[in-house]
Amino acid sequence: MENRYYPRIRLSMNVDLIRRGQPIGSAVTKDLSLGGLSLRFDKPSLVPNDIVLIKVWMHGALQTLQGFVVYTDSQQSGVMLIGMSREATRAYFNFLRDMDIPLRMVLDKPVAN
Repeated sequence: MENRYYPRIRLSMNVDLIRRGQPIGSAVTKDLSLGGLSLRFDKPSLVPNDIVLIKVWMHGALQTLQGFVVYTDSQQSGVMLIGMSREATRAYFNFLRDMDIPLRMVLDKPVAN
């Protein structure tokens, strides 16, 4: 059972991944939410409990998100966003807002899945 606090939107974006300062490959987002994202891989490269940096283009600027790998299976990983810079947090929030996600409702009332 998944413990999701925020609704997800399906969106495919290419991202580059960095672990312990070293590039470890690329992935494609499966979905995004305020709390995290799901990533799809040709071959899994993430391990649960890893901290990874996720480089992604949003609104014409390269942003670095930071996340904690929650799970990995044969095709995807779930990443919870943590400890990002104020700039990256603002860029991510604005990016989701512009995707017409009802953020006010999301922030006021977590949803159960």
